[in-house]
Amino acid sequence: MNMERRGFPVWSIVAIVLIILGAITAGLSIETVPEGSRGVVTKWGKVTGRTLGPGMNFLNPIGVDVISVNVRTRKFEQIEEAATKDQQDVQATVVVAYHPEPQRVGQIYTDHGLDYEAKLVTPGVTESIKVATAHYSAEQLVTQRAQASDEISKIITAKLAANGIIADSVNLINYQFSADYTKAIEDKVAAEQLAKTEEMRVRIVTAQAEQAVVAAKGEAEAIALMAKALADAPDVLKLKQIEMMREKWDGIMPRVVGADGMSLLMTTGE
Repeated sequence: MNMERRGFPVWSIVAIVLIILGAITAGLSIETVPEGSRGVVTKWGKVTGRTLGPGMNFLNPIGVDVISVNVRTRKFEQIEEAATKDQQDVQATVVVAYHPEPQRVGQIYTDHGLDYEAKLVTPGVTESIKVATAHYSAEQLVTQRAQASDEISKIITAKLAANGIIADSVNLINYQFSADYTKAIEDKVAAEQLAKTEEMRVRIVTAQAEQAVVAAKGEAEAIALMAKALADAPDVLKLKQIEMMREKWDGIMPRVVGADGMSLLMTTGE
């Protein structure tokens, strides 16, 4: 009230404050970038090279616009057709989890706009599958699946990284050949496995036979040595016979009953 009596109404003071604040903020505007995104700043439609992080950002509003680019991980899944080293057609199902590199979203937007999946990810994955598959025959894609999948993953990762796209994971879900060709491969693999099993069985039988020969040879040599020893010392053989007789004797002398009923003691002599 004192101010009003002095000729300074309250509303005029409020107006002055607002004018001052307006003058301070006249050159600024607030731009909010969502979480999981980056803001690409353009001026008069041209990318300035400035990228805004998530949250509130102050900008000069004159001719300035902010394009929000999602940098969260996305899932890309596609069935790709390719040819093997031996010219067999194959379909490969691949799943890629990816996101644009936050520091390069400005360049990505400048070169490809917001539809970078169609312009970078799809052709990058397609080309990588064709290049990697051409390194293997159809049979090798089946028998060396882990190695082929690893190579495809590395090629896709490098291809996307060159264009500012980070591959978080690459999974090769399946290779699909024609039914006849798939069966032919399976039959060949089964035949090779059977041949290896038979080869191992033959090795085992051969080893057992060799062991039997060695054992028989050793036994024959032992018998020959014993025979030679006995031939060189015949008394040893007689002594051995006597020892065997003693082992069997029950200690009772043999008796023979004569015609007159008398018992006769049998004696042995040489």
